[in-house]
Amino acid sequence: MTNSKLEPNLIVGAMVIVGFAVGRLPSELTLGRLVLWLSVLFLVHTLVRDLYLYMRLKNQTKPAERRDAQCFCVESGVGILILILGLALLTANIGGNVTMTNVSWFFSITICLWLNFWMKDFVFSWNPWRVYRDPDHLNIVPRFKVKP
Repeated sequence: MTNSKLEPNLIVGAMVIVGFAVGRLPSELTLGRLVLWLSVLFLVHTLVRDLYLYMRLKNQTKPAERRDAQCFCVESGVGILILILGLALLTANIGGNVTMTNVSWFFSITICLWLNFWMKDFVFSWNPWRVYRDPDHLNIVPRFKVKP
């Protein structure tokens, strides 16, 4: 199986597992806790992908050149922002309780996984200000200032 098909197939496999296990998830929880759980899932998905890519890079005979840039991975940024939002909602006790059915759990997790997959190659740059696609952004070292 090629690398381009591996992750979508793993996501489909995760969806099947979630379909069977969704009945064990809580039917009522606070909004902050829900956002936190989904953000942790989002960030763990990112971490697993990055570790897999890192291991592949280590096994290459000629490693790719690392470069400094004023940018940040979009999926990591979104995951961190959602995590901060979840922590704020939880600690401030804002949002009340959310009732989650099996279908809403399934679709929430599925959307989280596919959204993460869709964002995996995008990078946010603040100098110049833009969002662009870079499938090789694992070799970029984010910096606030880049030396000329």
